Amino acid sequence: GVVIKVGIYSNGIFEEKYQYNVTLKEGSNDYIIRVSNDYYWYSDEINAISVSCDGVLYDINMRILEGD
Repeated sequence: GVVIKVGIYSNGIFEEKYQYNVTLKEGSNDYIIRVSNDYYWYSDEINAISVSCDGVLYDINMRILEGD
């Protein structure tokens, strides 16, 4: 699985505020994770994301999409 940590990066230190645990399917896939329902997202404190995996990930592309 993949752990996506969302938090604050300041002075060389990443402070995690919350995380998502995601199970991926093999192959090329698109995933959307809605983070706008979290308090810290709207407090304008979030400025960094950390991704870790127990396997190997290739060709990762992350974007922040504007909501409706």
